Amino acid sequence: MRFDRLLPVLPLAGLTLGCNHHHDDKKWTAEELAELEAKWGFDWAFGGIGTFAHLNHVKCLTEPTEPYDIAIIGAPFDTAVTYRPGARFGPRSIRHASGRQHSLRGYNPRADINPYQNWAKIVDCGDIPITPIDNDIAQKQMTQALEQLGMRRTVSSISSKPKLFTLGGDHSLTLPALRALKKVYGDREIQVLHFDAHLDTWNPHAYPSYWGTTPFNHGSMFWLANQEGLLSNSSSHPSVHAGLRTRLTGIKDNEDDTAQNWIRFSADDIDKIGTQGIIDGIMKILGTENLVYLSVDIDVLDPAFAPGTGTPEPGGWSTREFINILRGIEGLDLVGADVVEVSPIYQGAGEETTFAAAQVVYEILTSMVKRGLQDLGRSDKANLREETRMTDQQGSFSTWRGGHTLNQYKRGASGKEVASAKQTPITLANLTCPLISATKSQHRTPIMDLGLDLQGDVVVVTGAGGQIGQVIVEAFLSAGCFVGGFEIDKSKFVKQHENLFWVPVDTTDEEAMNLAWKSVEERFNATPTVCVCAAAVDLSFIEHHSSITKMTTSQFRRTLDINTTGTFITAKIWLQHVEMMVKNSGANPNGINGSHSSTEIPPKSKEKNISLIIIGSEAGDFGVVGNPDYAASKAAVQFGLVLSLAPDAARIHPSARVNSISPGAVDTKRFSAECAEDSSGAVRWIESEATVAQKKAVDVEGIAKMCLVLASEKWSPSVTGQNVRLNGGKSGKLFWNKDGNALW
Repeated sequence: MRFDRLLPVLPLAGLTLGCNHHHDDKKWTAEELAELEAKWGFDWAFGGIGTFAHLNHVKCLTEPTEPYDIAIIGAPFDTAVTYRPGARFGPRSIRHASGRQHSLRGYNPRADINPYQNWAKIVDCGDIPITPIDNDIAQKQMTQALEQLGMRRTVSSISSKPKLFTLGGDHSLTLPALRALKKVYGDREIQVLHFDAHLDTWNPHAYPSYWGTTPFNHGSMFWLANQEGLLSNSSSHPSVHAGLRTRLTGIKDNEDDTAQNWIRFSADDIDKIGTQGIIDGIMKILGTENLVYLSVDIDVLDPAFAPGTGTPEPGGWSTREFINILRGIEGLDLVGADVVEVSPIYQGAGEETTFAAAQVVYEILTSMVKRGLQDLGRSDKANLREETRMTDQQGSFSTWRGGHTLNQYKRGASGKEVASAKQTPITLANLTCPLISATKSQHRTPIMDLGLDLQGDVVVVTGAGGQIGQVIVEAFLSAGCFVGGFEIDKSKFVKQHENLFWVPVDTTDEEAMNLAWKSVEERFNATPTVCVCAAAVDLSFIEHHSSITKMTTSQFRRTLDINTTGTFITAKIWLQHVEMMVKNSGANPNGINGSHSSTEIPPKSKEKNISLIIIGSEAGDFGVVGNPDYAASKAAVQFGLVLSLAPDAARIHPSARVNSISPGAVDTKRFSAECAEDSSGAVRWIESEATVAQKKAVDVEGIAKMCLVLASEKWSPSVTGQNVRLNGGKSGKLFWNKDGNALW
């Protein structure tokens, strides 16, 4: 190349180099990144990279530290078929057909949950790179890959072992899947529920074999599994075929199948006993306590509904019938699943086969997640409500990005380096909360940089979905913390952030709270040292009475149970884990009642922010006529509980602090709406002005900021056993109007 040809472009090259610093050198704040996510983080059904249901893509086989609860993995392999090939394109086509599924629109009305926004972290691990040339190598590749993925650490404490969902590919892949399960579960018996038009238990030597043949094919994998001892051989725990309708070489095929410990339901059985009869038969055989692997050959459907398959058989079930059966067996304890034999080249322009396959995957994922909730003891529908609001208060879309461990702190969902709180110090001056109206954010006055030193701390916030709880969550996220958001109402899981982990839990259920706390520890690989108790019965939701004589005892008990017992349980678990952290540090008690002196605690442990913050109420300070239940519950926690816990916490760790915040009337949307009413609302506004020195309601952000200050060991090292009143100088309550009438 001649040098003189480069001369005209050299000035442009210099210009490019000179301008490169504009974006590359920019320090992105958490708020700016959140705005970019809100603007561009959503994919429509027809857009985005082709993962299943727009889930996060993680190349799990090359990222061995990535945890998950359920992993979707493709197995694009079809060289073990005996008729029509093409299933190697199945994983891609199923993912394409799942485009209309989305975490933001994944609520399943029949199950009352959204499987994509629940306890389980579900990821798409991409495909196993399987050779199409050598079947012996191919089965080794699949076996090793599935073994590796099955041994991965989970995120949730609900299950200690992840569940793998394999997209095929031909049906031979089920053999490597069962081999992997044997490695993961050891000697525990595994039964198979097999939906298929064919038995797939044929002895491979029954095929014409003059030339010799490999036993590894898509019609013999269960025979091989039986030979290898991968399936339950107990007559009391047989495996099940359902949807059978193929031709046989003779009655001996069924006899061999029975000898391999299988029970059969034919496709025709549905005409005699209906879908419910099929469901009842399967559940009676497999039960709800045994480990079950679910394998779906798409040819279980009639070719009218699924023509895109390698070995179609007329007379199968309709898509509707099959989905009804899948919904009826959701109580099974599934350890894994696959959907196989989808060959898109044989389907019509309507893509009916792949849409059916994608729906089957969705139904099975729903059942896996719902079973997990039942194992957690949260199966009551009131606690399973999952119809998630799709926008925050500014109408911005959010997408689930999953939790990251502390080692991934500086990496975003894509794995690319981003500016984090450690790179850009978070101050109260640049703290912005999207959940607060844009008008307020625009007029915020900058304040001094406090340097809270909260970056990287793990925080638990109970009542995280409430109007106050949401803003507290935002504040700690903006301060660079990892947050476990505890909330009983899943419809409030609106905010999504890579460092936010939602946990559905009832704070009055101690067993569930222990599991929830452990799940946060496992998600972020660290003990939560800061806890904010914002979970409470909102006064506006409690029935108001003109007198205590009108209040039921059950209402009083219920309010105290949630506000007082729930806070007690949370505080107890927080302190138990702080004590465990101290013990794990190697410190030995050197004081009375097992106390630790400051010199006995390792230096790094002493530097931790260890703080419990209880959100009380002005009702605990001044009472609420007509709601003594609420006032009594708040007074109990913000005074009696705090004063008792403060020395107890300091006994366990000298830096552990316990405080409460009792806000006055808080300027929430609900309060504004109440004040806008003609009668009682006017009284609310008058009382807030007439009894408050500043003549204004409390800003929600002010509560969140105080939580940050109380959480910081740097700024509140000696503040413990205190109740901080954020009420604008409130000095009392109004009881009577000028005519002498009661105002309540």
